[in-house]
Amino acid sequence: MRLHPLAATFAILVGAPALAAQQDSSLVTLERLFNSEDFSPDFFGPARWLRDSGYTTFERAPDGRGRDLVRTDPATGQKQVLLAAAKLIPTGDSVPLRVENFTFSTDGQRVLLYTNSKRVWRQNTRGDYWVLEVATGKLRKLGGSEAKPSTLMFAKFSPQADRVAYVRENNLYVERLKDGKITRLTSDGSRTTINGTFDWVYEEEFDDRDGFRWSPDGKRIAYWQLDASGVRDFLLINRSGSVPQGGDHQLFLPGGRSGRRRRQDALAGDAGRSPQHLHRTNGVGGHLERGGAAALQSPAEHSAADAG
Repeated sequence: MRLHPLAATFAILVGAPALAAQQDSSLVTLERLFNSEDFSPDFFGPARWLRDSGYTTFERAPDGRGRDLVRTDPATGQKQVLLAAAKLIPTGDSVPLRVENFTFSTDGQRVLLYTNSKRVWRQNTRGDYWVLEVATGKLRKLGGSEAKPSTLMFAKFSPQADRVAYVRENNLYVERLKDGKITRLTSDGSRTTINGTFDWVYEEEFDDRDGFRWSPDGKRIAYWQLDASGVRDFLLINRSGSVPQGGDHQLFLPGGRSGRRRRQDALAGDAGRSPQHLHRTNGVGGHLERGGAAALQSPAEHSAADAG
């Protein structure tokens, strides 16, 4: 099919800017502004102290591709690259992970990396977690094949650094690092049964988000469970557009009539036993605030089966 000369000229003129934008990486585009670090200012943190009194933080790599994990001596200011950004490139990819937070294991042999975060109410508390073996440079994503992107929350090394526990879609899981075996500790998580984290009321009123802790011996996990089945849904109408749209929103009634019930459980790292209840509030009034850590000091009779 032959194009009219005027149409051909118009096509060339319209297509030229798009072609130029693809070829010239110096052009300022919306993609570069909002989906790259090209114009991001240098910032400090997050930082983690090491046992030798140095601290670590991520800093922009010299070539601009990603960020290196750098150790700094606070006395002299001397810097040492512990992990180059090139080691943070997953298999099959060409771009280093954009690390938003990180934690060293107690023995310093592994690093837990938090990436690809998404917002939950006010803060970005769900995302993807990766474990990097410092000695070998092996990088592995946690959660297994069933985990959807950006669904893991509050991942933590066990005290022995051989497992990682996390919340995924209101259930608790433990993943063994030597072989990737995943053990599901709770199975009743739902929109109204919340394990290991908190609902929006606790997030708003008490700044509570992370709702579980390892015991010091690594054999138990203490966690909060919230039962929000008594909370009613309230229909909100959005009239800001041309066509009104409706959406459900959980309703919290002042005076303790929200229908929330809370309990505190201890759970083994193995799913072989049911959780033991450390504290329960059967009434719907009042709040329990920040009791999770206290459960770690529970008497011996509260301990469950060995996590293995």
